[in-house]
Amino acid sequence: MSGKIAVHILPDDIHLTVEKNTSALKGLRDLGLDIWYPCGGNGSCGKCKVQFLKSAPPPTSAEKITLNKEELKQGFRLACRTFFNTHSTLRIPEDSRLRAITSLTSSLNRSLLLQPLLKTEPLELEPAKLNRYANRSAWLKAAVNKKNYTLLPNLVIKIPHPLPVEPFKIIAVILETEIIDLLPVESKAPLYGLAVDIGTTTLALSLIDLVSGETIGVESALNPQAEFGDDLISRVAAIMRSEALLREMRNKVIRVLNGKIRNLLHLKHLNKNQVYQAVVAGNTVMNHIFSGVHPGSVAYAPFAPVYKIREPLPASETGLTMAESGKVYVLPNIGGFVGGDVVADLLVSGFGKQRDEKRLLIDIGTNCELVLKYEQQYLAVSSPAGPALEGAKISQGMRAETGAISDAEIKQGRLVYTTIGHKPARGICGSGLFRIIELLLEIGVITEEGRIVSAGEIPDKNWRVYFTPRIKSNKHGVNKILLLSSKEKAAKGIYLVQQDVREFQLAKAAISSAWKMLLKEVSGRWQALDEVHVAGAFGNFIRPQTLQRLGVLPPVAAKKIRFIGNAALEGARMVLFNRENLGRCSRLIGQVRFLELAGKPDFQDVFVSELRLGNREVSAQNSKNGKVKPDLQ
Repeated sequence: MSGKIAVHILPDDIHLTVEKNTSALKGLRDLGLDIWYPCGGNGSCGKCKVQFLKSAPPPTSAEKITLNKEELKQGFRLACRTFFNTHSTLRIPEDSRLRAITSLTSSLNRSLLLQPLLKTEPLELEPAKLNRYANRSAWLKAAVNKKNYTLLPNLVIKIPHPLPVEPFKIIAVILETEIIDLLPVESKAPLYGLAVDIGTTTLALSLIDLVSGETIGVESALNPQAEFGDDLISRVAAIMRSEALLREMRNKVIRVLNGKIRNLLHLKHLNKNQVYQAVVAGNTVMNHIFSGVHPGSVAYAPFAPVYKIREPLPASETGLTMAESGKVYVLPNIGGFVGGDVVADLLVSGFGKQRDEKRLLIDIGTNCELVLKYEQQYLAVSSPAGPALEGAKISQGMRAETGAISDAEIKQGRLVYTTIGHKPARGICGSGLFRIIELLLEIGVITEEGRIVSAGEIPDKNWRVYFTPRIKSNKHGVNKILLLSSKEKAAKGIYLVQQDVREFQLAKAAISSAWKMLLKEVSGRWQALDEVHVAGAFGNFIRPQTLQRLGVLPPVAAKKIRFIGNAALEGARMVLFNRENLGRCSRLIGQVRFLELAGKPDFQDVFVSELRLGNREVSAQNSKNGKVKPDLQ
């Protein structure tokens, strides 16, 4: 049966009319209400909850597994599993809405030598003499040939007609060795470039004045491809099921980027024809999708990208809001999921400047990429840390948004939490999860094997008193911890459950086993490392000691650890600023060897060993100094 269904959406007070059997997720998204569903809509993550206040449909089998009995009784359903079949009223909880993430843009903004690929140069054309030049094109090419430049063919229309009989001057806009535009000689010849970071989760871009070196502004947004899954494998799998999705995913990113570009142009009343160059940094899958290239080859052995180095793309083909005669440079890929974003990381962290250096780069995200330079050897790996670090598989996990618990500490014998924006706690983001588990491990609430203990097992009696009302057990004896109640500056009760710790262990093991395998490959030791560089959003909120105590980072001296933030965006900016950096990118990928961890016979043993929480070397030091103690006096 067909027909129209009336839906009242709260708290927005929106009245929606849809065709019967329309997916709730599709209906809400078509309305512009962005819902978070990191699993790609397969019903497994439970993040797209909506509450039917009237006429709740019967729960599906997936909802019976993902939602508890009380939630089902209260009318909660999953938007991705629910279809509108009767007139209804529903509420969209705050936690189900997709918001802009706290800006992940780099704080480096270092002073750079301004020697861009893009430049202007005056061009003087001799007077047109009778019978010497057959047409304007020949006359223009004669002048260009003297400069050893090539010329975009359509630029001839910018030459006056009839040909001038006096010497004629014009300003040439040159990118590398090609003239891509001609401007009147009286023009101030403004030249602008875009640095773009296409991350799996977040998009970021900055607009740069390539004459003065000024950063006009920085914008960021969520990657709209998240609707096809939060992780790279989900998106590649979606494209392999339907190649039409390659174009759709690409267009979604372009539309969001163009909206942000227009915002930046508006700041200085600029127009798109003044933007001649863009540099894009993304992982291998994001680079392929942006370039319109099928990424399927990355998903199977030997995990080889279709291309490593790609010729600059004509701006007119990309659809970016910029001069059509401009060029878009996509930073090269290394192998597997290690792409241009990691190449940008290497630029920012200065890898390769010293011959015998021993340096480790770790880019922490849903997919974690690592590069080790150990004397003359370069090795790169990717390791699927999984969506737990973005909150997707954590029961009350969330992204780094307002209200997310991002840090914790002990004050006067209590656990005190810091939230982003200092708002009531709504959930836990990645850095908060790390810190909470670190403290609970030190107190003895979580064992090194990752088990949440009962209150009676906690070593210190004062902490036993504190946690007795907070540790809850189910009928199977599995524990969960009430971190914050609704009376303790929280929007709702915030729990850490046993499965959250297990998900964390998998993410932690993916990272620590990767760097240990890299060192093993070169017969190296972490004690010999000169520096450890950490890229990604974690640098905004997390403590380096937390990463070390949990075994995520090697236990090197604190002065050897460098948090470099969103280095992908900064690396793209470095390429815009200085032409030499483009060559450095090409040389770097020629030196780096991609290593596939799954093919190593001892990887599984190392991975299982790394599921253990804590770092033996750091734990030994802590035992000397004394563990974290409460002060209830």
